[in-house]
Amino acid sequence: MKTLYLDLFSGISGDMFLGALLDLGVELPQLERELAKLGLAGYHLHAERRHKGSIEGVKFDVHVEEEPPHGHRHGGPGHGHSHAAGHEAGHDHPHPHPPGHGHGPGADPGGHGRNHAQIRELISRSGLSAWVKARALAVFHRIAVAEGKIHGLPPEEVHFHEVGAVDYLLKPVSEEPLARALTRLRERLAAQEQGGGLDPDDMQSFKVGDDRHMIRVRELQAIVGERVYTRVLVRDGREFLHNRPLREWRFMLPRKLFRALDRSTIVNVTEVKMVRLGDDGVSRLIFQSSGHRLALGAVALKKLRTHINV
Repeated sequence: MKTLYLDLFSGISGDMFLGALLDLGVELPQLERELAKLGLAGYHLHAERRHKGSIEGVKFDVHVEEEPPHGHRHGGPGHGHSHAAGHEAGHDHPHPHPPGHGHGPGADPGGHGRNHAQIRELISRSGLSAWVKARALAVFHRIAVAEGKIHGLPPEEVHFHEVGAVDYLLKPVSEEPLARALTRLRERLAAQEQGGGLDPDDMQSFKVGDDRHMIRVRELQAIVGERVYTRVLVRDGREFLHNRPLREWRFMLPRKLFRALDRSTIVNVTEVKMVRLGDDGVSRLIFQSSGHRLALGAVALKKLRTHINV
């Protein structure tokens, strides 16, 4: 497998991303060794397999010593666990600490977070590779600029408040396998910006109840916008509702097959059989094999005729 494709139709958090990569085979001890190069103390990483609803995966967490006690048992099956300086694995929690408990180098004992300038200094003097440093600094810079515009502050003064910014710091930086995955992801996103990020033989996932159906892109006949959803017509006669916006489909689908006919309709022109004018005066697009029929307005019909002879 050379490409890691993320279907981020509703976004992704740092712990979700790292959990997915751990599930794909990145080893937790390698991740711990790389993160130790930040020189942060007072935290530990926790990863274990979870089953929620109909989905199974790896749940990844960063536990900071100041947080309220958590009673999970360490050392069970499928359970990965690591502590920063001064901790041992294989024991029960909670972690009680007296007032004024220290956090080691680079920590924020006041609990008020770190500003962007402090985070930049922490990453710059860490033992991380130059490649990882550059990208971690770029991530924090973009967040600081955006937050600064909202709060009317220069980027250097923006504070990251989540658990003293430890949770923020541990997620944008990681070892080389994560860096390579991000490189592949960036290349894929660049292809999407140019249009046609998906190949005709790529698979798309559609969820119906507890079941997931995998359909090749070339078998999609049309995508129609319906309020917050899109209705997807498939060659075998099925229809699926998807929460991916039509504008994202337009960027992703291969242009050698798909054309946007109007603001609410994308059609696979290789799947078109004919256009038939009904007794009600409405032109309907008829697809091969499936029997799907799609009503077309004047604008969509004119656009279709620029691509195929119907």
